Amino acid sequence: MITPLDSDSLIELYDGAKRSIFRIELQQVYDWPDEADRIAEWRATGQVSPSTDAQWQEVADQIAAGCSNTLLHVIDLPLTDYLQYEFAAYQANNLRAGQDVRIALRNSHPVLAAIPSEFALFDDTVVWYRYNMETGVKLGWELDDDPAVLASCKGYRDVAMEHSKPLMEFIGDLKG
Repeated sequence: MITPLDSDSLIELYDGAKRSIFRIELQQVYDWPDEADRIAEWRATGQVSPSTDAQWQEVADQIAAGCSNTLLHVIDLPLTDYLQYEFAAYQANNLRAGQDVRIALRNSHPVLAAIPSEFALFDDTVVWYRYNMETGVKLGWELDDDPAVLASCKGYRDVAMEHSKPLMEFIGDLKG
């Protein structure tokens, strides 16, 4: 059954995960109003200052307590301006917190192009992330408790992991 989630319920899933968090991103551009200043900074300097938001310490603490945390972004080449910004933001925040940030090229395996929507796995719970695929505007989140969906998402995760590289290795390959 699919149940809509509010942001507080989603945060509870993040905070409550004990073994693992895995999130897959599929968009090439996102429209997050709270990123405008950071994108402007990146355009002016080529870098993103680390966030002072407490969430990053919480992520680091959760990882230190033994909960793995992976963000895998499936992308297309050439990189969009937004992805170039996001790679800088990943370095400023996600990697500093200890998150395993990985990149997979959509054309590296047919399954990657067939993933129906962004999702996250919190231990053994599936949450779908819904976006307007044209604009990158977030539409919301949905909890899905169907065991077949969980198995399918784990399969997508496994293929994506197999065909991904750690962010810094991916960036190095692009420069090489």
